[in-house]
Amino acid sequence: MSKYGEPEIYSRFLRKDWIKENNTKVHFKAFLPTENKTTHRFEVSCFETQLLDIEQIKQIFRINNILPNNKPPIAHCSIPEKDFLSEKLSIDRNYEPERHVDLIGWEKYQSKEDRNEISSLLAEISSDIINIYEDNA
Repeated sequence: MSKYGEPEIYSRFLRKDWIKENNTKVHFKAFLPTENKTTHRFEVSCFETQLLDIEQIKQIFRINNILPNNKPPIAHCSIPEKDFLSEKLSIDRNYEPERHVDLIGWEKYQSKEDRNEISSLLAEISSDIINIYEDNA
């Protein structure tokens, strides 16, 4: 359960090549897990953004120097907890940095195809809430 209130919303910062179809769809690659060098688990980095407006969300990546592809993100997408694939993945609320969470549980999906399928589902769900930054942050 989040310490930031309800309903829980998880946002992923997006780089340009993770958005397609005239900025209306999130590419599945945005949710492909990467291996954490410390924990050796596969994870996808997100932030809890419930009760925040777009400027407050943008402040998260500015304060924490989040630079996918060494550039500021051009957008973020969000997944409400009610739509989250909790039967498939879990949330690790590490809050390092503040509001940070990891989508974990990818290890049970051994094949690349299985991970791509889960990533595609997350991309489809999050495509409902894409916020493009007009000023590119």
